[in-house]
Amino acid sequence: MPTKSELQEENSRLKREVSAMGAQLSRMERELSGKLLPEELPSETIPAMIRGLMREYKLPWECFWCDRHRRWYVLLDSAFPYYWEGCECPSCMTNGDPFGGC
Repeated sequence: MPTKSELQEENSRLKREVSAMGAQLSRMERELSGKLLPEELPSETIPAMIRGLMREYKLPWECFWCDRHRRWYVLLDSAFPYYWEGCECPSCMTNGDPFGGC
């Protein structure tokens, strides 16, 4: 039989999980209704290649966006989607970033 502290810990964990799921549901509802918040929208139109990758990997557009240069990645890490460090946008490539990625 679980102790009171174990039950309280489990309750706290479940509350955090429900809260996170509620936030995710809210974003999905905004996305379906076409009323995303400004910070949730890409600043450029999403290229067809990126849309295809989003469908293939089931990832949001943010995973394919270079925050540093505000451009789409054109080169993905060889271990993508598990690692993003090697992803590069055109600016990363021309700047010769020795560490790759943004």
